[in-house]
Amino acid sequence: MQNETVLRCLQRLRAVRPLDQSPTDTELIQIKSGSLSVAGGTSIPPVNAIINQGGKDFITSGTQITPPLTTLLKTRWKNDLAQAELTASREKAELTRNDVALAVIRSTTTF
Repeated sequence: MQNETVLRCLQRLRAVRPLDQSPTDTELIQIKSGSLSVAGGTSIPPVNAIINQGGKDFITSGTQITPPLTTLLKTRWKNDLAQAELTASREKAELTRNDVALAVIRSTTTF
């Protein structure tokens, strides 16, 4: 995935500076605003940039918003509690059914 992103950026840079021009150690490369990408309505880079070949590093960073883990743990705990209550009520219903069946058998059978 990261290699694909790098390849796309290189292709966009080639559109800014044609391949037939070979860079030298004193060449300045201009990257126009938004020529690399657009993310969330923001151009990358946000402004025109001139990079001195061999003089500057180009750094990108990203931010991701995720739900808090504690909320997921609380939800999981509540689901486990509900499952335990359901299992207990089913076992109680089975015991009641057995008690009723036993009472019917005792009332209809004479020893």
